[in-house]
Amino acid sequence: MRRRHFYILRRTRPFGIGFVVDSFLVCATSHLEARKAAAMFARDEGTETWLDGHYSTCKQLVEPDKYESDQVLLIDHRPR
Repeated sequence: MRRRHFYILRRTRPFGIGFVVDSFLVCATSHLEARKAAAMFARDEGTETWLDGHYSTCKQLVEPDKYESDQVLLIDHRPR
C-alpha cells in the first residue's frame, strides 16, 4: 500500500467574479493524485486551475497518516 501525505493546494492566479475555491487540504498518495482530487471539487475557477502548476501550488504538509483513500479534507471558497 502506498503511503499518503497531506497536501495544501492554493490558487496563484486571480479569478474574476464567480463562486471559486481558493485552496484545498487533500490527503493523497502523491502531488499528482492530490491535484486530481482537488480538480473533482473545482467550482467556477475550473479543473485546470488545480491540475496545472501554472495556476496553483501543491505542497506536502505532514508525514503520512492513517487515511486509506484519497480524500479532500478542507475546501476554502468564498463568493467573489
